[in-house]
Amino acid sequence: MLVPAMKALVSQIFGIAFLLLCLFDHRACDIPSVRGYGNFSYATWTVNSSEEISTLSPKGCNFIGGSVYIRSNYSGEFILDGVQVITGGITIEGSLFDPSANITAISMPDLLYLGSFLARDVASQLTSISMPSLENITDLDLELSGPAKLNFTSLTYATNVLLMGPIDSMDFDSLTNVAGSLEISSGTSCLSPSDLCFNASTVVPPLAIRLPSLVNATGIDFSGNLSGLYMPTLAIANNGHIGRQRIGIAVETYGNPIDISFPNLDTLTDAILAGTMRIISFPHLQNLPGQLSIEAATPMNLDLSILNATSIIIRGNLTGVALPALGNITTLEIYSSLPLDCSFMQHVFQSIRHSLVGYGCYSPPFSSSAKSGNSASLSEGAKVGIGFGAVLAGAVISICSFGVWWRWKRNRDIAKRPPVVEHELQDRNRRNVHNVDDGPPEYGSMAETEFGSVDSEDTVVANVGQASVQRARGNANAAAEERRGAGSGA
Repeated sequence: MLVPAMKALVSQIFGIAFLLLCLFDHRACDIPSVRGYGNFSYATWTVNSSEEISTLSPKGCNFIGGSVYIRSNYSGEFILDGVQVITGGITIEGSLFDPSANITAISMPDLLYLGSFLARDVASQLTSISMPSLENITDLDLELSGPAKLNFTSLTYATNVLLMGPIDSMDFDSLTNVAGSLEISSGTSCLSPSDLCFNASTVVPPLAIRLPSLVNATGIDFSGNLSGLYMPTLAIANNGHIGRQRIGIAVETYGNPIDISFPNLDTLTDAILAGTMRIISFPHLQNLPGQLSIEAATPMNLDLSILNATSIIIRGNLTGVALPALGNITTLEIYSSLPLDCSFMQHVFQSIRHSLVGYGCYSPPFSSSAKSGNSASLSEGAKVGIGFGAVLAGAVISICSFGVWWRWKRNRDIAKRPPVVEHELQDRNRRNVHNVDDGPPEYGSMAETEFGSVDSEDTVVANVGQASVQRARGNANAAAEERRGAGSGA
């Protein structure tokens, strides 16, 4: 990691030293000052036509201490020879809604340093930009309408590089260090990696991205119809702002499948790789402290040599997934659209974590031998909800079971209860004169009651009472007859 970084630093130092040498030897051009907001003055050379370029004075000047503003009525090629330094920027007049500039080409063969170059979809006929000697630029921001050729073959250092639109060819063979962000798209810009630019519907020419000398970059974002990616010396990809996220590398491609290979990359925190890819290779990358997200639009067998990772999420058309060297990981999620054997990765994850918490692997018909450990794919709220539902269901079942048992026990006790027998005890004070015990009371027939009626038992008791009354009356009548007989005998 240190050797490529040192090379990038040395190259940058030499570039700055060469620029200072040019400044000592500069011959300033006469640029009028323009008064701006708050009485602030700045030097701007406004160019309306190619004829005005020849009026730049004094003759042979090579230093513009200000900016160059190309008006929208400029037509044809803009060729500026001899100028080596522009401290400000180059801007083409126009807007996204009025790309009226008719400039067709920009050529500055001797330019070594440029503050910035801004042309955002304002020149629909611009097909060529050539600055073959430029070594240092702060901001290069180009959005092109038609296929264009870009020649920045000597550019070594840039803070931010943003290239969008149909690009026929690009030459950045000497670019070594991009400190801010590096974004290249063959079509329109992608606002966020979550938009998945590889699903773009606009057909644009394929673009091969070649950056053979790039060592250190921040916020790399490549998207569109990419036909190739060649970055053999990239060693460091620091996180930068890509959309609303901070990512080191984002590649989103559609078209013919390509190889995503970074053979010397050893420093990366977060990455998103999506689209039509044949292989993904990071042979020197051992530690991934952030998240690696992969979405395969075409069938792919993924084999990575990463040793330590925090989070890896893999989706799409997967024919195989292997992380044979993995020694430490927190989260591993695999969602395959194709049938996939998850058992190997389950074994790897479980041998590292000694549990399946944080692991999930799914493929059609979503019933593979490896399942998410401890409901890893469920949120904490879902887990709590499931647990509460199970407890509630158990309580309801227990209450219902107790109710059924209680009713059964009550009915059984009623069935075993002895019948109530009502009988009339003889009243010793009402014995007859013959001192003969009364016979048993006359009971009413059970047949006289309605069988099964709730009043049957009461009816029996009532009949017994009536029989007692009748016997009492009979005894009284017999006693009266005896008294009358005794009186007549006397």
